[in-house]
Amino acid sequence: MMAEKMVVSMRFHMDNSEDRKLYEFLKQDAGDVMSLAAVAKGRIRDSYHAEKSMEENVELLEQIKEVVREEMQVSGMKMVGAMLAGMKGTGDIEPPIPQEQENRLPQAGGELPRSALDFLDG
Repeated sequence: MMAEKMVVSMRFHMDNSEDRKLYEFLKQDAGDVMSLAAVAKGRIRDSYHAEKSMEENVELLEQIKEVVREEMQVSGMKMVGAMLAGMKGTGDIEPPIPQEQENRLPQAGGELPRSALDFLDG
C-alpha cells in the first residue's frame, strides 16, 4: 500500500523569515479543520491551474489584439476614403460655379475702362 503513495516533505526553518511567513499562511489557511499537507496540495494544484489559465488568457488577448488591429485598419481606410470623396476641387475637376456668381466674373462683365490698364504702359 505504501508503494501507491508518493511523499514530498517540506521543512520550514523558523529562523528564516520567508519560511516562517509561508508556514504561518499555511497554518492560517488550514485552521482547525484541515491538515497543512492538504492545504499545501491545494495551493500547488491551484497554482498549476492558474498558470494554465494565464497561458490561455495570453493567447486570447493576442487574438483580441489582432482583431482590433484589423478592424482599426479597415475603419481607417473607410474614413480616408470618405474624406477624399467629400473633398471638393481635388484633382482636375473644378467645382461648378452657380449662374448668379458667373455673371459677376470679369470674363462675363464686358470691356474694362481704358484707364484701368494705364499702369501697364508706365
